[in-house]
Amino acid sequence: MSRLANALVFILLTVTISCSRSGSRYGEIQYASELIVERLDNNRFPLEPIASQSGVRYEFLAQGCLCSSSPLFVCSSAEGWTVTVNGTQVPIVEGLHQIDDNDGCYVIAGLVKDGWNVIELTGDGVPSPSFIVGDFDVNRQEESGSWILKYATVAGIGPLSDQGLPFYAGEISYRRKVVVPERVGRRVLEVEDWRGASCEILVNGSSIASVSSGKFKKNIGRELNPGINEIEVRLCGPSDEFGLLREFTLK
Repeated sequence: MSRLANALVFILLTVTISCSRSGSRYGEIQYASELIVERLDNNRFPLEPIASQSGVRYEFLAQGCLCSSSPLFVCSSAEGWTVTVNGTQVPIVEGLHQIDDNDGCYVIAGLVKDGWNVIELTGDGVPSPSFIVGDFDVNRQEESGSWILKYATVAGIGPLSDQGLPFYAGEISYRRKVVVPERVGRRVLEVEDWRGASCEILVNGSSIASVSSGKFKKNIGRELNPGINEIEVRLCGPSDEFGLLREFTLK
């Protein structure tokens, strides 16, 4: 066997042994934390108006006072209205807006009770879209089929519509810390299964890519440092259907 052939066999055996021991000639990636899922916006529950002699009335079903979610009642056009929640008048929060300068925000934490709640608008204002915003989940009540506002649970992998967020539209972040060996080398990040309007990839807080469709696959070895690194996949969507459907992988 020639010297060249011997050299090629030696290199092949070295790479094979290295890969069999560590999964990569640069060493294995180890997870340093669990997958963390964070909502970067609030659930927004639309309210159906009911006409009354003095103005407009809204009814909604809740479980718990929702105090921890700091819920707000938001009226798209607040001028001319006096707002009461379960009979208690609520002042407008000056300078706080959710849509534009014409909307009105009212803190309703502590006034929401178990069961049906009533928000009444009295005066000479113009009826306009209204909603409740806060960090809560929304589920169907089995007996009546009505929507019910409940305490928020931790979101996970899967469409947000299946996780108590049927009216959610905003951003959600999936983060995980990984330990990278001293020799970083080629490291391929894959985000295979997701839904949404856009998917942004961040490594150690810096955005490295943004895609609007399809799978994401890229060598991010240059962006990684030996030691602990944080990888974040941030999804944005106009409706409840967006979300990460499978954990991202780094190989």
